[in-house]
Amino acid sequence: IQWLIDVLLKISRLDADVVNFSYQNTSCSKLIDSAYETVAIILDVKNQTIIRQIPDDISIQCDINWLSEAISNILKNCAEHTPENGIITVTIHDNALFSQIIIEDNGPGFDPEDIPHLFDRFYKGIHSSNGSIGIGLALSKSIIQKHNGRLYAYNRKEGGACFDIKLYKAII
Repeated sequence: IQWLIDVLLKISRLDADVVNFSYQNTSCSKLIDSAYETVAIILDVKNQTIIRQIPDDISIQCDINWLSEAISNILKNCAEHTPENGIITVTIHDNALFSQIIIEDNGPGFDPEDIPHLFDRFYKGIHSSNGSIGIGLALSKSIIQKHNGRLYAYNRKEGGACFDIKLYKAII
């Protein structure tokens, strides 16, 4: 219950625009390491592997605590929907307009009916676990939007889910 209260308070603070983000130039490797720490046990229990394709020289301006929470929620979603011995891949690209974080898994992917609602508060997908409340991806979306970013989700052609985060470097 305490976790749910904390998450709802975070979303309310984001909605009210009262969060003071502490933006710093942050190594993408450090950001992903921070997000990974919170889901490492889940991945270990299911013997899942994370493959990182992160160039050493890419950094972004972010509040590492908030953005790593958003990414860890996405990693947790992937871990929950990927079978034992599955693979989750994190790839980062950078260009003049945005930095892109792509998180993919080799699970069954999204049910097409779920895709338009994945980021809605309290939405539980057709294949959600019993313990799911349906709030983690909504929180991730809010945090990413506050970082001048966009979060997309779709099914990969070869199967599995894909979360695509674009963090824009300037407001257009």
